[in-house]
Amino acid sequence: MRRKRNTGARAAWIGAAVALLPSTAFAYIDPGTTNVVFSLFSYLAPLLGAIAVAFSFVFRPVRRAVTWPFRVLFRRHRVESGSAPRSEGDPDGGTA
Repeated sequence: MRRKRNTGARAAWIGAAVALLPSTAFAYIDPGTTNVVFSLFSYLAPLLGAIAVAFSFVFRPVRRAVTWPFRVLFRRHRVESGSAPRSEGDPDGGTA
């Protein structure tokens, strides 16, 4: 079931933020700022990729080791396809 979003509260927060912000911004962005941003991204992207790869190799065995007792305790026993479960007292499988 989907949770209903409170759009009225969200609109109130956005309206308050817009009302409290100044109408003019006295700021200057130096042309060299773009170079700093892109160089920062060029250092962060490989670092974030290495962390993602490390988690993909490390976290899966850790997760499997932690969830192993639960998988063993709560294992589902599968019924073979093509055979219906039979009742013990009825030789033809419980059909009337």
